[in-house]
Amino acid sequence: MKEVTFMSSMGIGMLVDARSRAAGRKMKVVLANVASELEQLLRMVKLDKVFKICTNEKQLNKALKR
Repeated sequence: MKEVTFMSSMGIGMLVDARSRAAGRKMKVVLANVASELEQLLRMVKLDKVFKICTNEKQLNKALKR
């Protein structure tokens, strides 16, 4: 997601829908390589409580370990 710097409400809705579908399959959604602008937006709308947000490879590797 490193190229995404803005997301409309439609995009946020799609992320939430993807999370709901994943939860139905007992899976989680991890957002990888999130740009700082998008990270700020996700935190502002409290989606950092819903998604694991990884801004670099080290965080992503840690999030993917079981």
